[in-house]
Amino acid sequence: MPAAAVQLHGKVVDATGRPLAGVMVTVEPSAPVVGALSTSVFSGSDGSYELADPGKDEAALTLSARLLGYAPAGPTPLSQMGALQGQVRRVDLTLERTENVAADVPASAWMQGFPDDADSRHALWICAGCHQLPAPKMQRYAEFTRDTPLAGREVAWHAMIQYMRVKTFELGPEMSAWPDFPHEVKADPSIAGYDLEDEAIIARALAAHLPTDYSVLKSYNPGAPLGVTPRTVIREYQMPPDGFTREVGLSARSPYAWGADLTHNQLVRLDPRDSTVKYFKVPFDKASGPHTIVDDPLGNLWVTSIENDLLMRLDPQTEKWTLYQDFGAGALIHDLALDSNFQVAYDHKGRVWATLIGLNKVGGLNPETRETVQFQAPQPEGKGTIHTAIYGMVMDSERKHLWYAQLGGGVGSFNVETLTFETHIPFEMGEGPRRLAIDEEDRIYVPLMGSSEVFIYDTRAKKQLARVKLPDRWAATYNVTWDPWRKCLWVGTTNADVIYRMDPKTYAFTRYPLPRPGAFLRMITFDRHTGNLWTAYSATGEGPQALVELDPGDGVRPAAMQAAAAP
Repeated sequence: MPAAAVQLHGKVVDATGRPLAGVMVTVEPSAPVVGALSTSVFSGSDGSYELADPGKDEAALTLSARLLGYAPAGPTPLSQMGALQGQVRRVDLTLERTENVAADVPASAWMQGFPDDADSRHALWICAGCHQLPAPKMQRYAEFTRDTPLAGREVAWHAMIQYMRVKTFELGPEMSAWPDFPHEVKADPSIAGYDLEDEAIIARALAAHLPTDYSVLKSYNPGAPLGVTPRTVIREYQMPPDGFTREVGLSARSPYAWGADLTHNQLVRLDPRDSTVKYFKVPFDKASGPHTIVDDPLGNLWVTSIENDLLMRLDPQTEKWTLYQDFGAGALIHDLALDSNFQVAYDHKGRVWATLIGLNKVGGLNPETRETVQFQAPQPEGKGTIHTAIYGMVMDSERKHLWYAQLGGGVGSFNVETLTFETHIPFEMGEGPRRLAIDEEDRIYVPLMGSSEVFIYDTRAKKQLARVKLPDRWAATYNVTWDPWRKCLWVGTTNADVIYRMDPKTYAFTRYPLPRPGAFLRMITFDRHTGNLWTAYSATGEGPQALVELDPGDGVRPAAMQAAAAP
């Protein structure tokens, strides 16, 4: 039988004995299995750290420590480290300074030599929408072109981009019809997320500016102070390594975290209390490909799909599914309209609203009557619907206006009462607005992925408030989430292995580094009892597969706050 859990603590210093603050100390299984828990904490100003429950079987755990600018320590079997006294193990660590940080930087660090121009924005927007730029495979391909003249490198990147266009059709779920499409369909730029103009721009930027040597990097400045404290805890729960668990949803009526496993047409139910996992197949006889998952104020989980135009609702208590296939063929339901609590919003007629990325439309559904409506959104001239890519959407506090983003267009509003499109805010191609958020004052926060900015707009006054650059220019802002309890904005990135916290009054950022390289984040949500953040690592094709829980360590507990405010 495994031994009882121990308490782990110690101190981290440099070679001179000086305490090191902000060191990430991670305890993880040496051979992860589905549901396996990895835990990371951070050292304080005196270098000390503490982990109350690293796991019950020390023999199967390893410990590592890392801090930018220092050579990482470990991973080393925990049972071979430090001294064990009763149920307390003390492990002191010494980190050595290093002049080469190449092995410990995010993908964004390799883009420091890119100029901040339209071509670079375009490359970041397109490439980092699926995987990091440069992901390890991109790095190896770039190294292969090291001795090739500029013109030759551009030809090589053209070929790779064309290959990626075809490769996309292999990303569907089990039973998907995509891989069986004729080659000429897969290679057709008119139905792809990027066209021939994009292809030329990206190839030009990568050939000119992407490094071809990844063995040495002297410096990388993350650009923002750490937001972590000794009370901050990051927990990672291993998901099926052969799956693609894109996102995670939590319901106030359920103690579980639910991952949307696109590959296997299922939800993965994780119990964070003991790391046990259970699978829930979508009750559909064809591919569904669960894509986006989010709860509503009633505690239901809503799930969109990438195949067969399904919108799904799951009651997490009864585990009963309701499937809607009411928007018609080709809808490609993507995102649901959310409110300031990051929950599915209902309008005054009881409808939920979604972006139909395959049609460039907004669509409304009454879940009780199954009545639907659809309306064509404005579209940039000369661009197809998939290239326009209507994406994230929110609803204002009056439940009257939708605000939506288009990757290849801009940001617009739709009045659900008059059924008309109203405001339109254009953005340059390559800025790439994605998953926006709204606060209680109806200010919207729009992540501009290509320019790594947050665009802030007052929808009541119809006035731009700010365009705020991320601390790391190449972080790639994929999503933002308003925190109604902390009154701050959380920014998820795909290219910098970090979550940012932004103060909406000062626009100042702090950062929460993530334990894994390739930490590609498509969304951030909350546990509505603990106030902890949840997300998923979800790079396409390669990268870690895990659900991630971040306890900032600030003591904010929404359930307690709500109880205190109750009459």
